[in-house]
Amino acid sequence: MKTRFVKMAALVAACVMSVCAQAQDVQMATLQHGEQMTAYYGPEAFKQAMAGAQQGDLISLSAGIFSSANVDKAVTIQGAGYVQDAAKGRFRTVIEGDIDVVIPAGQTGFCLEGIYSNYTLRFRDISQFEVKKSRLVEADFYDWNIGDQRGTNGLFDQCRIGHLNLRGSQNILVQNSLINNFDAKGHTTASVRNCTILWSTYGAASYTNCIIRWPHDGSSYFNNMTCGEIESQVQDGNVQIDDENTFNAIFADPDKCTDFNDDYDYRLTAAAASQYLGNDGTQVGMYGGAKPFTDVPTNPQITQKEVAPQSDANGKLQVKFTIEAQQ
Repeated sequence: MKTRFVKMAALVAACVMSVCAQAQDVQMATLQHGEQMTAYYGPEAFKQAMAGAQQGDLISLSAGIFSSANVDKAVTIQGAGYVQDAAKGRFRTVIEGDIDVVIPAGQTGFCLEGIYSNYTLRFRDISQFEVKKSRLVEADFYDWNIGDQRGTNGLFDQCRIGHLNLRGSQNILVQNSLINNFDAKGHTTASVRNCTILWSTYGAASYTNCIIRWPHDGSSYFNNMTCGEIESQVQDGNVQIDDENTFNAIFADPDKCTDFNDDYDYRLTAAAASQYLGNDGTQVGMYGGAKPFTDVPTNPQITQKEVAPQSDANGKLQVKFTIEAQQ
């Protein structure tokens, strides 16, 4: 019964916040601790929820702009998504300011989902974490004053990231994401699958079924589509296009495929999607694999609501919601 109550409470919170998101009039954060739920309002709501949170809690954020807060507990943070499209009833959750994720040793399970940020998400010695369906200008595991901060056993899934700096991190999986620049220097071990990388790769990682503009030596490459020669000795099944204009032409809109652009989807042409396949038989890049890229949040979001102008004969008010969530 407790499990059912918590799931229902989370769904109600998501629905309430989605209504607030459409209204765009107030920011709201809910903090769920077991069966207890607390709501905070205004630009500082995320800070207040984070201050009151304990390990394992869920913080849900409505659409709107929130002041940043440092994360010092292993919690789950869910936003409304990073897409802004009023015509479709979608509004983004924006966090303004850098976020330092400094979680005490022994705490695991940090998860961030559905966030838009033009600032840096900075990690320090974190293990067993997930970043999903978020748009970040930078995710960084390196501090110029301290050095490698390292992450272990982490996942980046269906994200848009301008600069992903994994320096020194171990056992990191990056999948079905758009990355502008990827940095894996400093004895990093990372597996990158079904990603679209607009510019360069640096350092050592394993790339499989990706689209990569400028591959660099030192990594392993399997069944990727690249612009330019792969010089690595560990490679197999790659397709190389030497001419940049020809490479750009595999995208449905070649004029936009070189920029980190929130409004472009980086889809291949129908011909390229059927021709350039990974080792699993699906197209290379972010739309291939078992979990093709999508920006639809996994937590429920109301995209349409209908409220009757008055109650019926029984005194009940008829309300109809259309809820969107990834399957």
